[in-house]
Amino acid sequence: MLKVLKTQILLKKKGYDTSKKISGIKRHIAVDTQGLPHAIHITTAEATDRSSAVKMVKNAKANLSEVKNILVDAGYTGENFATQIKKTIGATVEVIKRSELHTFVVLPKRWVVERSFAWLEKFDTQGLPHAIHITTAEATDRSSAVKMVKNAKANLSEVKNILVDAGYTGENFATQIKKTIGATVEVIKRSELHTFVVLPKRWVVERSFAWLEKCRRLWKNCERKLNTSLQMIVLSFISLLLRRF
Repeated sequence: MLKVLKTQILLKKKGYDTSKKISGIKRHIAVDTQGLPHAIHITTAEATDRSSAVKMVKNAKANLSEVKNILVDAGYTGENFATQIKKTIGATVEVIKRSELHTFVVLPKRWVVERSFAWLEKFDTQGLPHAIHITTAEATDRSSAVKMVKNAKANLSEVKNILVDAGYTGENFATQIKKTIGATVEVIKRSELHTFVVLPKRWVVERSFAWLEKCRRLWKNCERKLNTSLQMIVLSFISLLLRRF
């Protein structure tokens, strides 16, 4: 499956797509039915989707040698494009068009590549770490969080909104976070009725802690120094990332 994503990023090298009125770059990816990438190609915005896709396929010819069929959207329609793909890797091109009735219809496999782009755009909500801070137990959650954000200021410079639980409630905390990285703080509170309610994104960080607790070394604190505990967490996340990606 092939797909292009347009972005508007301030770069030294960028272009302008006159038809789509997009300034910046385009990200082209080819993924399998699981949404995992087999080819990636970055171009400036004026490059056409079809020509860029052909170049991407040529560059990743070895990775795509076993591909028999490629699903694309209507932007890749054209006999010339299909012929070039067939000539390059021997695969056929199948165009998945939207409903002509302009009504919602589930299109076969089209959502897969869209999901892959969603993974990229929301990478920071996948439970992967951007800042880690270890303290002794008497340190308050709010003061520790502020210190963590200050220490990881460079990593968090693009963050616009931070979701926290009720333990981080307070105007002073929100002000310090805003002053440090310019992000707003959104408190996700439990239901006041004390009934189970799915809270938006709150489970993400809980899942990350669950991943860590699967490591026997982190089930209980066995370290004498705080920095050693920090490095054990870093190693655990590295292990997780290596297995996943």
